[in-house]
Amino acid sequence: MYLVRLAGIYADNASANRMIESAAKKEVPNPWAKHLTACKDWQAWWKDKALAKGQTPSEMFLWYLALIHREKLNSLLLNSNSMKHLPVSFRGTTEEALDIYCAQLQYTDLNGGTEVFPTCGKSMEDDFDHFAKWIGFILAYSLAGISVDKYKQTALMIGAAVELEIPFDNEVMVSLDSFGGDKEAYQKYLENSQAMVNSRG
Repeated sequence: MYLVRLAGIYADNASANRMIESAAKKEVPNPWAKHLTACKDWQAWWKDKALAKGQTPSEMFLWYLALIHREKLNSLLLNSNSMKHLPVSFRGTTEEALDIYCAQLQYTDLNGGTEVFPTCGKSMEDDFDHFAKWIGFILAYSLAGISVDKYKQTALMIGAAVELEIPFDNEVMVSLDSFGGDKEAYQKYLENSQAMVNSRG
């Protein structure tokens, strides 16, 4: 869970520094250190937002993880016996599914055993790298006006873009230019991409 908490850092303050230092003792480096430009845009996006209080920025990263690892999550949710060790239950809501995902990460961190989802190390770091590149791209490319209220939708859109392996190249830049800075049109484009991913299971 250390990397998930680090992913949610949105300010350069004493609390964030303590979290970074605590994670470093567990040999979990600050993942934003490799994405300084994206980190700056991420911090500006959340700055002075009431929604940033608590764990919402980290929750955004969790929604992204839940989408790209949804097959493993679905397998866990469909087998009640496989969740007996968790302190939460699942009654069918998406929020409960995210709670299950988070609880399983915490359980693996504390107790070890077979990883159900990536927890730390190269696999989760790779997941974060994709997330950081896309959120940096979205916030920098004339879309910085997207409200943090759309954090969940944005996280799922990023997951869809990663799974569809949409590249960062001139062709994508041209296609984004065709939206003329229309945030709603671009959001619809990514929602359609997410729907394509969902249709694949």
